[in-house]
Amino acid sequence: MRVSGVNNLNSYYLKPNTTKIVDNNDNFEVKNISHLETDKNDDIWKRLGEKYDVTNATFEEICEIGKELYKAKEITLLELGHLTLDLSRLPGVKENSFIYQFYKGRKNWIEAFKDRAKNQLSFGNMSAYHDFMKCAQYLRRIEA
Repeated sequence: MRVSGVNNLNSYYLKPNTTKIVDNNDNFEVKNISHLETDKNDDIWKRLGEKYDVTNATFEEICEIGKELYKAKEITLLELGHLTLDLSRLPGVKENSFIYQFYKGRKNWIEAFKDRAKNQLSFGNMSAYHDFMKCAQYLRRIEA
């Protein structure tokens, strides 16, 4: 007689109720959708393109662009973080290091994000590769 094992044969799985009443006689109405917010959202990209030159911008300007896009609900908070994360402010980063120099001065930020994406791709980090390429696409949309 085996006493050391516990065997519980009760099943606690509950089958969901799949019987739903569907009335196919309802009228389906399509409203006029020409006044959607897409026109307003296109304005933010144009305004940012007129105000900033992303091919010759400072990191502070990229941060301002990211904040305005986030306020306009064009990018998520995570995408804002990818655009505005300043690794030079991490503890232990010296002023003469490559990371510190990367965030200083003016540069083409589209190419900078593409380079970061390629670097992540060489490590096999596909998630970061897609994140940085998405940042480059946002900046390319501002440039256009």
